[in-house]
Amino acid sequence: QALRETQLELQELKDVNKELTEENKILKANQPKRKKKGQNASEEHMAFDEEIRLCGRKYGACYEMFAPDRQLLQRPNPAFAPPLNEPSRYETQASAESALLAELFSLLPSHIHPLVADNHFADVFEDAMNSSRASEIKKLRSKAGLIFGLSEQYFADIAYDRASVPEIQRLLGTSTSQRMPKPFPPVLFPNLVEDPSLKTVFGNWELFGKAIRILLWGENGLTALRAGGPPRNGNRWEVTSLTPGLLAWVGVVVSFCVIFLLSADKEFRYSGKGEMTKIQYSYMFTSYKKILVKNWNTEYTRDIVKKLNNYVFSRGSRTTNSMSDEEDFTAAMDRALAGV
Repeated sequence: QALRETQLELQELKDVNKELTEENKILKANQPKRKKKGQNASEEHMAFDEEIRLCGRKYGACYEMFAPDRQLLQRPNPAFAPPLNEPSRYETQASAESALLAELFSLLPSHIHPLVADNHFADVFEDAMNSSRASEIKKLRSKAGLIFGLSEQYFADIAYDRASVPEIQRLLGTSTSQRMPKPFPPVLFPNLVEDPSLKTVFGNWELFGKAIRILLWGENGLTALRAGGPPRNGNRWEVTSLTPGLLAWVGVVVSFCVIFLLSADKEFRYSGKGEMTKIQYSYMFTSYKKILVKNWNTEYTRDIVKKLNNYVFSRGSRTTNSMSDEEDFTAAMDRALAGV
């Protein structure tokens, strides 16, 4: 027992050392450098690339699935932005854009703020978001059997016809004749019981908890003992509890990944549209996040936060190419939201 404890302490020290090494690289990259003659602004800003990438990866998982419009990045940090996690955020398009900008700037260190309007920042930030998203989805796909409580054989082969599996049809609310997933599929609700009013949407918190533990603590995040290796996302991002943005990731990004992982789409494109199903995942993300923010202070949402905090941070613990389907899916999403 003593030997085991010593081994665990040694591994923790190794993990801390790796984290400090990474932080030192960022600090070294951020040291002021004398501008050389003929050096343009983008070249000067390249010194902050590593830090921008780190922020981009965190932003893509905890705040927004897709990068902000570049025209929006030309605007300054709003002096008076609406509350980020209250319904007033979505009162108008202007308020939604202002809140999105304020949320972005709140994540970035102050010395990065002057660089946001530069094209080089957008290039590095977007690339980090896109590559990290692909990596995290691959990670979740590798553990899909554990997350959804299904046979691993359904996910071992990327070409497997998962849309025809009865258990998966039940999760997505699909059938042999209707293969397009519902905008708010049963997998989002407790006991897979759909609620047209959406009052219990995102209540399947155990599934979300499994996925977020994998996101934060790696592919072995579902085991009681965290294995060794490089620093996890949770360490890099200094996440110790569920913030509003992270809960948005739980309810939006994870539910988004549920549909993507269990659908016929084999590629997640940067545009946010499913390669095979043509599902507008970007629109789905925006709709899901809006619901979460509007209900952020309800007792139901607070209860989910409490349960997820205890679970995530406990150390012991139809294939189609038709445009009509794409339009039908978006229209169904709008009809569902109209009742909220």
